[in-house]
Amino acid sequence: MNDDENLTIAYLMMNVDTGKEYDVISRIREMEKNVVESYIVYGAWDIIIKIQTESMAELNSLVLKIRRSKFVKRSMTLIALTGDIESFRLDLSNSTFNEGI
Repeated sequence: MNDDENLTIAYLMMNVDTGKEYDVISRIREMEKNVVESYIVYGAWDIIIKIQTESMAELNSLVLKIRRSKFVKRSMTLIALTGDIESFRLDLSNSTFNEGI
C-alpha cells in the first residue's frame, strides 16, 4: 500500500442475522486483504471493521461486495478524515459562532 496519508480509511458497521456474527466476520477476514481490523461488538451494530484502500473507487467496490454478502442485513459506512489534519482546521476566531460565548 501507499504512504498512510494517501490511504482511504473507513469503518463499516453491520447488522447480520442472529447467530451468524462469527460466520460473517470469519469470511470477511479470510477474503479481504484491505480489512485491517474487525470486531464483533455489542450494541446497535453486530460487527465493525476497519478498511484501508488506495482509492475511493476501491473502497466503494469492497463495501458493496461486503454489503451483498450472505447474512448481512444492514450497514453503515463512515469514511475517516485522513492526511494533514491541520489543513482541515477551521479558523472560527472571527466567526458568528463566537458571539455570545
